[in-house]
Amino acid sequence: MPILPLVPHVRGYRGGKRDLQLKNAEVHMQARRIADHVNCLIANDPGELQQYFFTSIARDLGVSVEVVRAAISSSLRPIEAPVTSFEPASK
Repeated sequence: MPILPLVPHVRGYRGGKRDLQLKNAEVHMQARRIADHVNCLIANDPGELQQYFFTSIARDLGVSVEVVRAAISSSLRPIEAPVTSFEPASK
């Protein structure tokens, strides 16, 4: 299960190039907008089980699927429990 609220995952730029600073700030704002949109969808849906597609989110916000995936995909990865034993299937 993802940890809520979703937060955008953007690499920061700490260099001195102004154009790269502006581009990074723009990417961060867009990622924040995507995360806020998904958090709003989750908060306004009373259902116990919710499913959202990157394509739907991208269409809602007018961005590409790749932008949505880059902004929030690491927030949506399920936490997997480690396998501690293996039992072969019965024949």
